Amino acid sequence: MESGVAYVRGNTIVVESKFYFYGSALDKVNVKKIALNMQNVWNAARGTVTIDEKKYNVEFKIMAVPIKQNNGESDDDYTGRIVKKMQNEDGNIKKNWIRIEDVNPSDSKGTKTAQNSGFWLTSDVYTTDAPHEYWEGMTMNGKQHLEDCSGDGTRISCAENGNINGDTRKVTQDDIDDLKLGTLLKDGRKSAPVGFFGNKVYWKDGSDTHGPDIKEKNDKLKSQRGQ
Repeated sequence: MESGVAYVRGNTIVVESKFYFYGSALDKVNVKKIALNMQNVWNAARGTVTIDEKKYNVEFKIMAVPIKQNNGESDDDYTGRIVKKMQNEDGNIKKNWIRIEDVNPSDSKGTKTAQNSGFWLTSDVYTTDAPHEYWEGMTMNGKQHLEDCSGDGTRISCAENGNINGDTRKVTQDDIDDLKLGTLLKDGRKSAPVGFFGNKVYWKDGSDTHGPDIKEKNDKLKSQRGQ
């Protein structure tokens, strides 16, 4: 998902994520609309999952918080402040860290995701790219883009290329299945982490700084899931 927490609420499995947005282009976007875009696209699938022979509806709840650059604050100090905030929030898989910029000087593709971290372009955040990056972050450890995507109306997991119109991607039940919620919440579990830690904070030039160590934390997540 980026990352988040899945939990049982009656006959519904809720997947909840929180996004911290930062970057020099943050004032050009409405982060609540970005979160609502992702939430609406994923909920439009009306996904379901069967756990221990019981069928549940799947609902996504995505929240957004902007972390703005202070007047007179250098980008080095600003980005360093994000690193410290991530360190203070260390261990909460529900939280994601996304830099918003107009361009990515170090990557011609621009928008990219590394588990619960990302560098997203302003030109992409209101399209299907944000919902696509959400899928990519959640499933990155073990699943990559499908190779058989072609034509309009393809799955949200499909990479935009010469064969599809990226703006027509949509979430399908197959994309919901990619999250393996039935496995994560089997045997009576009431909640489970979804996705993995990337813990990268990106600089304006597209380079990144690792926050808290992720290997031990991701190994713990795998253990919790019985992986």
